[in-house]
Amino acid sequence: MPTGLIVIDGGAGTGKSTVCKIVAQRLGVPYFNAGLIYRAIALCCSRQGLDPAEVAADRLAEEVASLEIKFVELETRIFHVGIDLTDSLKATAVSETVPKVAVRRDLRTYLTDLQRQTATQACELWGGLVADGRDATSVVWPDAPYRYLFLPETDGEVRDLDTFRRNQADSRHSDFANRREGVTTIRTSSRNLDEVAEKILRHVHLHL
Repeated sequence: MPTGLIVIDGGAGTGKSTVCKIVAQRLGVPYFNAGLIYRAIALCCSRQGLDPAEVAADRLAEEVASLEIKFVELETRIFHVGIDLTDSLKATAVSETVPKVAVRRDLRTYLTDLQRQTATQACELWGGLVADGRDATSVVWPDAPYRYLFLPETDGEVRDLDTFRRNQADSRHSDFANRREGVTTIRTSSRNLDEVAEKILRHVHLHL
């Protein structure tokens, strides 16, 4: 039975990817880790000696056009000119470059279009998709039937320095934490992610 589009947003370290994988597997639909496309652009720029903060918009558009998103065993794989980049996208050097990519509003427009196209194609093929990414519930898919915002169980909770830095960087170009109409807010911790996944599954099944 088609489930439609399920999207999750939230700060780093709130369990988005873990919950997305559980929900996607249970529903038999792909999990789209949209943040990987930002990392892919960061990696492509690094390999070509380009500074994402300075490269021309049309050059960035060419890089985006060269990306291909595939779902292998329902997991996200990112290809660039036919080469699978996925296993290299979590490297420290990539993580350090991503903020320069994310602040480019022109690039975010290109990548938003790519995310929407990917979701439309996946929903047509599989009947649904589970996706997470920055501004997923507010900017990228504001009309998705199922939208969830993950916040730490305790306000101001910081689990580690890397998480704190990532959230600080994101806050400069995103207001994802602001609650919006139609978005269900869920408090998460490392202890309750299975329960969160079950809550989302119940909500989805209730509306099928």
